[in-house]
Amino acid sequence: MFSKTPELERSLLERLSELPVYSQHALSRKSMMDQASRYPAKPPYTRPPFVNLLRNYRSHPAILSVPSAIFYYDSLINEAQNVDGMLTWDGWQGRRWPVLFVENSGLDEEEDEGSSYYNLDEIKIV
Repeated sequence: MFSKTPELERSLLERLSELPVYSQHALSRKSMMDQASRYPAKPPYTRPPFVNLLRNYRSHPAILSVPSAIFYYDSLINEAQNVDGMLTWDGWQGRRWPVLFVENSGLDEEEDEGSSYYNLDEIKIV
């Protein structure tokens, strides 16, 4: 977090999602997981004020497990295919975990008076 202002320590999305129109809505992720059935028989509304992500087509299941647990009450469905494509790469060295941490001691460079940052050493590594 870049802000030193206490009011801005939480993101706008986090603050909005806590408003009753979202958090107490019958189709909120938490409400759906608390109910015996996933969807009410006849909704008392015409349109919900949000859209829930149901399926993820990009992430390895192990990577997806964290946001699924934290933000989606373990309800995300993983649809990613061919997630083990890097296992034969020599740089992977036989690891079975889908994340590789690589040391990068390059410095971040500032662009546009601090509105954006980049790291040339990191770009070369990737």
